[in-house]
Amino acid sequence: LQEIEDAKIARAKKQADDAARIAYVRQKAFEEAERKRPAKRSASKAKTAPVQKRVAGKPLTFIVFQSKTYDKESRGGFIWAPSLNATGKKFHHWERLLEVQTGDIILHAKGGLIKGISIAKGECYDCQQPEELLTQFTWDKEGRKVDCDYTDVKYPVKTLDFVEKIISLCDTKYSPFNKNGGGNMGYLYVINRDLAKLFVEEMVKLNSNLEDIDYIKALISEE
Repeated sequence: LQEIEDAKIARAKKQADDAARIAYVRQKAFEEAERKRPAKRSASKAKTAPVQKRVAGKPLTFIVFQSKTYDKESRGGFIWAPSLNATGKKFHHWERLLEVQTGDIILHAKGGLIKGISIAKGECYDCQQPEELLTQFTWDKEGRKVDCDYTDVKYPVKTLDFVEKIISLCDTKYSPFNKNGGGNMGYLYVINRDLAKLFVEEMVKLNSNLEDIDYIKALISEE
């Protein structure tokens, strides 16, 4: 009888030890997960990247999300957007063509990749929907156009390879990227200059033919 009682006591002790060990492991796992969790920022102390503003003597940097229109617009050498949607509403990402000036630098994105870069050949002007787009898109035909000198790249840059940098530099209203680093819905956006330079530097690393383009060299060499 004593042996049976001792066995019961031993089993109970083992169960208690196992339970304590499991609880310890779970607690350590929880503490490790909490340690790695990004700290929450209070609304009063949250820091946001400054809104990119035009600086005299420097081109402004833009990014345009072209998805279905990139091939047609790059061949035509332009970016274009309607003035209004079908219900007569304006959109900030279409209106932003009005901000483009001669010499501004535009990154061209399609499907999460930066496929090309261009320099604006002039300011935005009123223009009906270009023939290149008429066969595929049924937007309002009244719109605006900017003529661009495109350079396509053989090896595009994947934007999500720089997600941490994107998130830290795009915490602004009307940012081209969302809080997860993905592209926002819309067409043309001003892009943070440091982020634009980062993308362009990576483009040059992958595509040596960009090294000798004057406006690209000037952007990269900026302090």
